[in-house]
Amino acid sequence: HLVNVMIEKDPGSPKIHRLRVIQLLELDFNFVLQIVFGKRMMSFASKYCSLNESQYGSRAGKLCHSAILNKILTYDLFRILKKNGAVAEYDAVANYDRMIPALVALACRRLGMTSKACEMMLDAMENMTHKVRTAHGDSHGTYKTDEKFKVFGTGQGSGGSPSFWLAVSDAMLQCIDKEMTGVKFVSPAGDKNS
Repeated sequence: HLVNVMIEKDPGSPKIHRLRVIQLLELDFNFVLQIVFGKRMMSFASKYCSLNESQYGSRAGKLCHSAILNKILTYDLFRILKKNGAVAEYDAVANYDRMIPALVALACRRLGMTSKACEMMLDAMENMTHKVRTAHGDSHGTYKTDEKFKVFGTGQGSGGSPSFWLAVSDAMLQCIDKEMTGVKFVSPAGDKNS
């Protein structure tokens, strides 16, 4: 089963729309997600799949600061070259809570994950029973995915969620790159680009 813990984003101001939901998964299952998807899939994808260079999250050797630096350099190039430019930014708010597990499985398969591992993840997500934990204890009632009610997301707190989001967002970034042009930065040695 899974326990949803609600944490106030603004301490002392418990507004329903300002609660962060952290999902506490069974320790063994969470460990398996982290090892199989977070370590093995990411290692395979880094070596054998052409991950999008714009993907900075959950990748070894990539820093979020590099993405920010590239953005600043892009703006500087627009200014120095006196070129027009347009930038679109999208905040993936609650991205872990909105991913559709079946699409996550497809995205992971694209990065070399085995069908059995994806089936295990999907089976667990579809059959997992959810409870809510408050300061008064765990709820007596539970909920889960059924024919009428679908529970989406892979969970904030899941050991697999960072790699799941990388798999999904990488597919999106690959599609965007086919349709748009932009600025490419290459290191002086020519060994790294973004």
